Amino acid sequence: MIVKKYKFNASTYIAIAIAIVVTIYFTFDKKKIVLSLHDSLEYFMSTDPGFSYPRNLVDTGEEYFKNPNIYLKLKSIMNNFHEIILYKFQDNHNELENLDISIKFLNFKKILDDRKIAIKNGYLNNPSYVNATIKHNQKTYKAKIRLKGNIADHWMSKNRLSLRVQLKNGKSILGLNTFSIQKPRARQYPYEQAFQDALRRGGNLTAKYKFVTIRINGNNWGIMNLEEEISKEFLEKQRVRNSIVFRFSDDKKRLKNNVDYPAYYRISDEKLFASVSKQKKYLRNIENRKKYTYIMEKRLKKNHAEIYSKSRHIRSFIASLLWNNQHTLYNSNSKYYFNPYTLELEPITADQLNFSLYNEKLSLVLERMPITEVYNQVISSPISSHEKDKYLEDAVRLFDNIENRINQYHKYFPLDKYKKGVVLKDNIDLIYKNKVDFYEWIDNYKIKQKGAVANTDALFSESSIMLPQHLHVRHYNDGKILIFNLLPYKVKINQIVFDGSMMEYSDFIINGYKEGKYTPHVVQTGITGIQDNKIIINSTYQNNIKSTVAYPTMIQHGVDNPLLLNTVDKFDFINKLDENIYGIEQGNWVVNSPMIVDGDLQISSGANLIFSENSYIIVKGSLVAVGSESNPITLKAESDKWKGIYVLNAGKKSYLKNVNISNVTALEDELLKLTGGITFYKSDVDFENVRISDVKAEDAINIVESSFSLNSVFINNTISDGFDSDFSKGSVLHSKLSNIGGDALDFSGSNVLIENTTVINVKDKAVSAGEESVLNIENSHFDNIGVGVASKDGSLVTINNTRILDYKLYAAMSYIKKDFYSMPDISINNSSVSDGNSYIRQKGTNMTVDNIKIPESKMSVKKLYRNRVMSK
Repeated sequence: MIVKKYKFNASTYIAIAIAIVVTIYFTFDKKKIVLSLHDSLEYFMSTDPGFSYPRNLVDTGEEYFKNPNIYLKLKSIMNNFHEIILYKFQDNHNELENLDISIKFLNFKKILDDRKIAIKNGYLNNPSYVNATIKHNQKTYKAKIRLKGNIADHWMSKNRLSLRVQLKNGKSILGLNTFSIQKPRARQYPYEQAFQDALRRGGNLTAKYKFVTIRINGNNWGIMNLEEEISKEFLEKQRVRNSIVFRFSDDKKRLKNNVDYPAYYRISDEKLFASVSKQKKYLRNIENRKKYTYIMEKRLKKNHAEIYSKSRHIRSFIASLLWNNQHTLYNSNSKYYFNPYTLELEPITADQLNFSLYNEKLSLVLERMPITEVYNQVISSPISSHEKDKYLEDAVRLFDNIENRINQYHKYFPLDKYKKGVVLKDNIDLIYKNKVDFYEWIDNYKIKQKGAVANTDALFSESSIMLPQHLHVRHYNDGKILIFNLLPYKVKINQIVFDGSMMEYSDFIINGYKEGKYTPHVVQTGITGIQDNKIIINSTYQNNIKSTVAYPTMIQHGVDNPLLLNTVDKFDFINKLDENIYGIEQGNWVVNSPMIVDGDLQISSGANLIFSENSYIIVKGSLVAVGSESNPITLKAESDKWKGIYVLNAGKKSYLKNVNISNVTALEDELLKLTGGITFYKSDVDFENVRISDVKAEDAINIVESSFSLNSVFINNTISDGFDSDFSKGSVLHSKLSNIGGDALDFSGSNVLIENTTVINVKDKAVSAGEESVLNIENSHFDNIGVGVASKDGSLVTINNTRILDYKLYAAMSYIKKDFYSMPDISINNSSVSDGNSYIRQKGTNMTVDNIKIPESKMSVKKLYRNRVMSK
């Protein structure tokens, strides 16, 4: 008898595997099987198998999503099995940094207990922080750690859990103080990283990532993804000023997906509910609380597009449209930075999914697209044809060289399929071919109302017991309480409780909300001042009692936005020269109220402007003030001070020549709080023969995110810094700064040439370079100063042919003030330095004088800034 030999190929093994999995799945406890499969998979992934996760073994950026059946996926994985085995037997070493985390047994058990509760509930809620230590580069850091991630993908497996880490004592590892650790697939690697990288290069704020290897209590977790959490340091590294960051809506509705709330129940309503990152800390500052109040109030209005940065949001929207995925725009994935210079919100996006090919008409996609309230407002605001063309072109340019960005981490996962960008190219072509339809959709877009109101109580009767709350409550510092009904039906207010005591306001009915309206029931109380977490309102709906804690106290006054105004009509000496161009002729003019110009402003030679104490100039365009040597332009106070000049978002360069400015203070009005007497934000400017004196502001001149030149600029008698450049590029030539109460020249994240410039009589530093500034100082003279030149926090300073004389502390310093920056460097050549403690080089920094290294010294930066010379 002949026995036939059957040939078992990959297809046969796959069929058998599927049969076994299906049999087990329908025979045993499905939940335990799923957990076991996740545990096994993540244990295998912790061994560094050469790929990021199974999908990326087959995903080329195109075929995987066009042919997503399980048979082809498993066949492809089996076909890669040989390569995986070979990879494991090869001597593969990645160049990644390693974090070795130690968590005591009982503390780690708390993390696992939080995981058990999350698995039971289906979502993570209020996880506990525990103490831990982290070793990196032979240093040990104290930290606190908790489980992270609202949804199961982060904690379904006990191996390679997602964790939130916060280092103690302000320390940083790899430039990060607060960060999340998660497996690559939990952040949609490599699509999320490539998308956010593209947006960030375009000028948006986005999540940032690193890859490291992780060990937890001696166990390898393999290659993990680090995501920096939003913080002061996060914002600074993205070159913006520290400010509050909002998140709209909350997770109460999203995470309880097993509860079928009626559509018209306003739980987690994105117009009502919001929070601020590190809310307790940031709202201690009254100015931050005013910003919080402003945004919360504005978002209740039907039309409030003015609070959003149009360009940043449209860029995010069109980029996601080209990607054919709006996941990153959802409320759960986007946060919003309050820009203190524009008083607008800017998106901080995260968690984008893979791109995919359009398989239906664009018009159908646009009509069905889920759009949050933020983009509801932005898209419905006026957008000109020129703007639409510009925004589309800008978004398309984001994805130049996208294949390299998608595959930039491929060396860490060499078995991952190379990702192609053909799908994106096809999507871009589709948008261009349908550009007319797209623009028409924008032009005709109307603000969409969320959810219809029911006509009867019957729909709520059965589920009313499951409603987590009936109300949303806001308190103001003048005692006013706003009660918003989350239901379209009447609710009884049982009592208002303040700080544990019942108030006299009780037993009254508030009406249900009206469709499309956000009108509160107002109760005027005697509960004044800041009373966070002290006000509770108990309510009853259909015999079910609920308690609602009032939101953080809001501020009644000082929350207006002066940047929304245009006051040119109040000044009869301002002439309209052309569309959005205004002029001031020669003459003596009194400015007795804020001058806010929505357009370009030109000031003629011989114009003398005299300002009352609370007046100032804001120009939302370019400022051209060109006088002559014999007939200069003068801007001065009527009495002893005025609030200075602010130029922002100018499309053209500004020029100030032969101008004398005196008696300025910082421009502060309602929400707008600037530090400079003269401030240029995203507005290129040239100063020539400009004299500025008697300044009572943190900075006499503050240039932010702009190009500039100072040529023959004279700054005299300031209570603090003379010139401050933040994230800007330019030159300081033939200038003089004298009698300065802080730093004469202060640079953050800037690239600047200083040449033939004199600095005399300065309390603090003649030149301060920080936040990765690059400075070249040539042929200059610094005399009678606290410190000559300081290079800190990743800055590179070169000094040639310069005299540094009569310094109180040091002629030159190099040190690290913020440890999330790299080593600073300062090089001094052919320069004259007077005798004394000329140089100090902190350990871990670099300083050379005429090519000779200065010895390292131990230095306490805290003590340094307590010194009389450098204290603020």
